Amino acid sequence: MAPLSLTHSELSSRETGEHRNEELKIDIVLSTYNGERYLEEQVDSIISQTFTDWRLLIRDDGSSDTTVALIQKIRKRNPDKIILIDQEAAHKGACQSFAALMSNSKSDYLMFCDQDDIWLSDKINKTLAVMAGLEKKYGHHQPLLVHSDAKVVDHNLKELAPSLLRYQKIKPIKGAQLSRLFLQNAATGCTMMINKTLRDMALPVSSHALMHDWWLALPAAAFGHIGYVAEPTMLYRQHGKNDLGAHRYNFMVAVIQLLELLNIRKIRHAWRKKHVMTGRLEAQAKSFLHHYYTMLSHQDKEMLNAFCSLSRQSYLKKRYCMFRYGFLYTNVARNVGMFLLR
Repeated sequence: MAPLSLTHSELSSRETGEHRNEELKIDIVLSTYNGERYLEEQVDSIISQTFTDWRLLIRDDGSSDTTVALIQKIRKRNPDKIILIDQEAAHKGACQSFAALMSNSKSDYLMFCDQDDIWLSDKINKTLAVMAGLEKKYGHHQPLLVHSDAKVVDHNLKELAPSLLRYQKIKPIKGAQLSRLFLQNAATGCTMMINKTLRDMALPVSSHALMHDWWLALPAAAFGHIGYVAEPTMLYRQHGKNDLGAHRYNFMVAVIQLLELLNIRKIRHAWRKKHVMTGRLEAQAKSFLHHYYTMLSHQDKEMLNAFCSLSRQSYLKKRYCMFRYGFLYTNVARNVGMFLLR
């Protein structure tokens, strides 16, 4: 779907299912943690958006630097647009901090923001245009998610890669399939917009969710639709302190990983790491199954039960289930590595 740049009035008048009288508004949620170095640049890029009908909800997750003081300073310049919530709240971690922010949002649409990136000026407009297209096609009562690509840059904003998804060897259309999403999330949170139907459906975010964006992608794929803006809408800053950074993956990385496994210590370490991650993936899937059990189709329940039992299957049965249900990455090299090592 080719994104179109639409004005606020055009979007408000566009038919998106049944008519809604409430004013269109977007909440942008930002969880901060020791983010004093880049935070002001990020907020300035939001303030500079061509689409202006938004408010920014910020929750600090227990910073020990001057982040909170910086937020207060920024708020004084934009008192009607920026809201600081849960000022005395304890450290929750990124996933549950964003979940708390989601609970404070009552808007039509919700976007997610990291503290160290830069939004391109038309990010909201382009994302909202694709969301409007989905609502026109499917209705706003469907849970909908839209995400985009991003440029990878270093701490000085020098470009490292023109596409975050190509950098990570992720194919967004294939990655939107529910069976693949149990293994790998293809929608990066800081590029995402969701509608309020998905927000309400996804809350509360499970304590077993690997990340808030991953948890949101699952019900969107199972019960609604995922859209994609096929161009970068932001600069994803890679500086070594990201909570979850961008990791390049290609054939040579896969070869190096296999060669490293010739070392017995590396074998043991890789096995333990893979075992822990497999357990976390299965715990997230089990929680999703429990949370949405009455809504899931018989086929999806069968698929979920198969995924949740993979670690207990024999070598051959495990690989049979992966092929049968499509528990695959969107990249061939990753799949080869998984079938050899999992």
